[in-house]
Amino acid sequence: MKRFLISAVATGLALALWMPTSTVLHASDSDLDELQRQVPKKRVVRKKTPKQAVKKKAAPKKTTRSNTARRSATPRRAPPRRAAKPRRKIRRVVRARPRERAPSGFPPAGETRFLSGEVIVRFQLASTQAARDALIRRLNLRHLSGRTFQLAGITAHRYQIASGAAVGSVIRALEASPTVVYAQPNYIYTLQQSDGKKSVPQYALDVLSIGKVPDAVTGEGVKLAIIDSGISAKHSELADANISLHDVSDAQDSELRDGHGTSIAGIVSAQKRLRGVARKAAIVGIRAFAKTDSGKTIGNSWTVARALEVARDQAAKVINMSFAGPNDPLVGRSVNGAARRNMISVAAAGNAGPTAPTLYPAGYKAVIAVTATDAANALYSKANQGTYIAVAAPGVDVLTLTPNGAFGASSGTSLAAAHVSGLAALALQLNGNLNREKFAALLSRAATDLGEPGNDPKFGAGLPDAQRMVQSVNPGS
Repeated sequence: MKRFLISAVATGLALALWMPTSTVLHASDSDLDELQRQVPKKRVVRKKTPKQAVKKKAAPKKTTRSNTARRSATPRRAPPRRAAKPRRKIRRVVRARPRERAPSGFPPAGETRFLSGEVIVRFQLASTQAARDALIRRLNLRHLSGRTFQLAGITAHRYQIASGAAVGSVIRALEASPTVVYAQPNYIYTLQQSDGKKSVPQYALDVLSIGKVPDAVTGEGVKLAIIDSGISAKHSELADANISLHDVSDAQDSELRDGHGTSIAGIVSAQKRLRGVARKAAIVGIRAFAKTDSGKTIGNSWTVARALEVARDQAAKVINMSFAGPNDPLVGRSVNGAARRNMISVAAAGNAGPTAPTLYPAGYKAVIAVTATDAANALYSKANQGTYIAVAAPGVDVLTLTPNGAFGASSGTSLAAAHVSGLAALALQLNGNLNREKFAALLSRAATDLGEPGNDPKFGAGLPDAQRMVQSVNPGS
């Protein structure tokens, strides 16, 4: 019976497995229990939840040299670039140029020694060209020239007054404008020489002891600038001299119509019948004076300042200025600039008379002012006097050269200045480090006192002795 039941159950189970899942097989509970015990149970694999599927971190591998090499060979990914911070804008502060200041260039009361139709103007560096042009148009001025004067350290412009207005009124109008530093007249300078009454053959050589100076001391190697009316280098006395010629004058042609510059050059460099004080010095002849239609030979602020620039450019160590005129802002600044460069400036004291006011450029502290004496060491009657006089030198009835190749006699502080300029060349040959102060001290120590004891307003320190001066020059000073 049992066998029958078992076989029946088995048959039924097989049919149940074969039949569709929707078919229901009825069997007793005991039979089902028995069947479950006999049929092996299937293993149920449950799917892990996302939390359970988290992998464990792998243990770090040991680093070997090969691994390190691989990692180093493998290019690393660059970190993401950060956005660049905006640069701060640097504000450039443009400072306005300070307003330049200088004394007014208006001429002193009663001063008339200037060209009636011209002015010289110095503009503010910060001013615009448009503002300058508007001012010039309003005042009806015509531009003649403009340049930077290195010695003076300024840029200036020369204008013609086309309207015919008075110089003083134009200067007032110019200086009232904020574009102008100052304006000044174009002052007139005149040569300080007149015809002599008689000729005393080179008494200056004895008075100054030039003949006692060693023959080797001739001023050789020293450049001496002569700012004057031009030099006739064709004169027989100057044919063998070392002379270079330059022209900055207002002359319309190159013809020399005044012999003043030739006579000054002869005192310094005469070679044959006459003996120059420094006959081997290199002369830089600068023409800054010319004859006008009225017959007067004049220079002016502009031409004199330009001549000083030429002297600087030519490396002159001595500047002879045998002319005189009013106190001049442009020329004054140029002379001071020359002194700062150790250029020795020598000027004529002037022939306006003992009661006349100070004349310039001799009146500037940076210049050695020279008065004139005669063969008896008496003061020239027309010479200016004042505390600015440094020394005296022969200047009355001096034998000089004339442009036509002849000789003449002349008087004036111009000739006295030329003698002292020659002495400066002698001293500089022995000591090239001399400046104005050192040379003035040499002259004073070697001078023969004239007039009142010590320095006086007539003769200054007195009459220098060339022999004593040369002996006292210290080459190392």
